[in-house]
Amino acid sequence: MLKVTGLSKAFALDEGAVRAVDSVGFEVAQAQCFALLGPSGCGKTTVLRCIAGLEQPDAGTIEIGGRLVTDTARNAFMPVHERPIGMVFQSYAIWPHLDVFENVAFPLRVQRPARPSREDIERRVMEALALVGMEAMARRPAPRLSGGQQQRVALARAIIRKPALLLLDEPLSNLDARLRETMRRELSGLIRQIGITALFVTHDQVEALSLADRVAVMNEGRVVQQGAPADVYDRPRNLFVARFLGAANVLSGRVEAREDDGKARIVLDGSGHRMLLDSDGRPGEPVDVVLRPENLALMSDPFIESTSSIPGRVASVSFQGGNVEYEIDLEGGSRLRVHARAPARAQADQAVRILIDAARGMVFKATDMSRTVDPAAFRNTDDDPSQVPPYLGTDRRR
Repeated sequence: MLKVTGLSKAFALDEGAVRAVDSVGFEVAQAQCFALLGPSGCGKTTVLRCIAGLEQPDAGTIEIGGRLVTDTARNAFMPVHERPIGMVFQSYAIWPHLDVFENVAFPLRVQRPARPSREDIERRVMEALALVGMEAMARRPAPRLSGGQQQRVALARAIIRKPALLLLDEPLSNLDARLRETMRRELSGLIRQIGITALFVTHDQVEALSLADRVAVMNEGRVVQQGAPADVYDRPRNLFVARFLGAANVLSGRVEAREDDGKARIVLDGSGHRMLLDSDGRPGEPVDVVLRPENLALMSDPFIESTSSIPGRVASVSFQGGNVEYEIDLEGGSRLRVHARAPARAQADQAVRILIDAARGMVFKATDMSRTVDPAAFRNTDDDPSQVPPYLGTDRRR
């Protein structure tokens, strides 16, 4: 349904040109929900605006439903109103002087050349409002809507013309935490109910992982990894993706030796503690070890030594409802976060031993961590075995 190839866009600023988007490419299948995920300033909203026709890219092509809407090489650019899209802006862009019905009806009232009849407009507006649970508020003035209600109205207006592609710019960012969770479920159900193809941009990892069928992680204008949410989370290609998706403990170390079973014995800097992890790093090679807090546990006996555990001392205990977060100080100055189910099993200043799930530990070349992966190596692919990313986990590279 959507194909983006070689998309680039630069902006001229006082300090010089800034390349906001750099050779971005991806594809979105029919009825698929696709997320562009990344930190502020990574270029994800610029990509969305180029697809919508609100920005003209410097290079690249964009196809929607097999129809070319942007081709810089041919100087072809379809205007916004001719593109088969619906869009929900981050601010929702609800007109305050119109009620709910007229906000949703507006795209039909200005539709050219074939404007629907009055009866058809009323029927389609009420159908769209029913989809988002707002039919009882059709005549409510826009200023009297809550944030969640405004978002529903914006969604109804975006789908009223039955577009081929729904674009959403940070659709839940203006809502409080509880309402965001509710709307996330409703939005996911609505997208699947009407079978529309959706592309949304967000910096919220929970939003992207829970809503999307596929995720593309962006950094500094490039797509550094894309794939199914679980694959991107469990098998990040570099340290940036590992840190951005979920909480991540990062420890520096060095490969000491390789074991017969293929695991690597890694010595942590500072403390000198050793652990066995899946890695194809060579002896003497500096590495960064990433351990997610949910893949760590506190051992009942802190004095039992093993290559799958390291000693430490509890710095703080934070109760978070059903979970407890421990901050553990290690020898050498490093600190780990450990997530466990409540109630707390350890107290501050208590000596503990941290059990490591070796199969879930991730090892990266330390020298590669300041750079992102060349997006050309992974554009429109899931895993390209001919390319060697800086991730050293042998099982995860397959």
